[in-house]
Amino acid sequence: MNTLASIPAIHSHTLHTLPEYTPRALDQYNLQVWHNRYNCSLHTWLSQAKVKTGKSTISTCFILYIEYRDYCRCSRYTEFSFSTLHEALEFRTRQAGIVELQGISPQMTQRYPVKAEPQNDEPGC
Repeated sequence: MNTLASIPAIHSHTLHTLPEYTPRALDQYNLQVWHNRYNCSLHTWLSQAKVKTGKSTISTCFILYIEYRDYCRCSRYTEFSFSTLHEALEFRTRQAGIVELQGISPQMTQRYPVKAEPQNDEPGC
């Protein structure tokens, strides 16, 4: 797997073969995941993107976001890119609970869990 800033590479062999999902259709995949190393719950969500991979070649990919809190209680996220929805869901199942997350505060993430809907008392970070 090629990596770019710890993000799995997009595979160009999937050009124009993936169905397009609306953001609402991908909302069904929002999920809280327990992180074994940090001992806190993380919010995960998906989006779909188109990436220009060549002069006239556009590839569709899925981006898995893992969202958590930093030491200032601000919401942060790490994103991982995949060529298929199945790969993204497999990564979430097998790796999201053990992957290293930069800037995470397990205490703040546990005390102020990231929810699907923003809370009114969150600071503006």
